[in-house]
Amino acid sequence: MGTTLRKKPPSLTPIADLLPKALGRWTSTPKAQLAILVEKWPLIVGTGLSVQTRPLRLNGDQLTIGVASSPLANELQLLQETLLGNLRREAPAIPVRQLRFHMMDNGTRS
Repeated sequence: MGTTLRKKPPSLTPIADLLPKALGRWTSTPKAQLAILVEKWPLIVGTGLSVQTRPLRLNGDQLTIGVASSPLANELQLLQETLLGNLRREAPAIPVRQLRFHMMDNGTRS
């Protein structure tokens, strides 16, 4: 009587082991990092300022922030070190080291 050898099924990797690697690749793209900053923006600048500002672009380590007025841009320039500290606390995986402020048109804020 012949015995049939069965192949051992391939081992399966739990999704919990795959997910962090897959998400890590996704969150390393500038668009994904900007989306994370948009989501966390009220925690980074506070709810009052989040209505008058928003992250617009991430280019390397420079974040461009849209602002509603020139006086607000001046005020935020003075608060730059505080904002950078808040960014490091709320989004430590996103290496922002420089802030740039850009005036938004009235229709830019959505």
